[in-house]
Amino acid sequence: MHPPVVEIPRMTTKTVTVLGRTFPANTLVVISPGFTHYCSEYWKNPSLFNPNRFLKDQEVFHSNFKWIPFGSGSHKCIGLHFSNFQAKVLLKELLKKFKIISTTNEITEWIHMPFPRPKQSFGLHALDTVNLSRSIGLT
Repeated sequence: MHPPVVEIPRMTTKTVTVLGRTFPANTLVVISPGFTHYCSEYWKNPSLFNPNRFLKDQEVFHSNFKWIPFGSGSHKCIGLHFSNFQAKVLLKELLKKFKIISTTNEITEWIHMPFPRPKQSFGLHALDTVNLSRSIGLT
């Protein structure tokens, strides 16, 4: 829902017309994944966190450019697979040892610059404080 990069700058290589607007060659164009990720033209309930929308039979696979947290096409981020692997390892370890508690009952607001992060803090509560302190070297 919150792409790691807020803007993707590109340069036109030739004159191109998009949605009736003409851009000459060598024009700087900025793509905003955060905008497309919340665009109601592309998504049913765009502000709802729904991991199932990314299953192969769902709406995201109908276009390569609806969900673009790492860009798309030939300029897709080289770190895409490493980042996904790193996130899975981090979440696995985090969720084994902590319960994540929101400090508010409201929907989380996000700060998008320079990197996406929640405005509110989250509480982390250890599931097993004795074993946790040993596993992270506190004893």
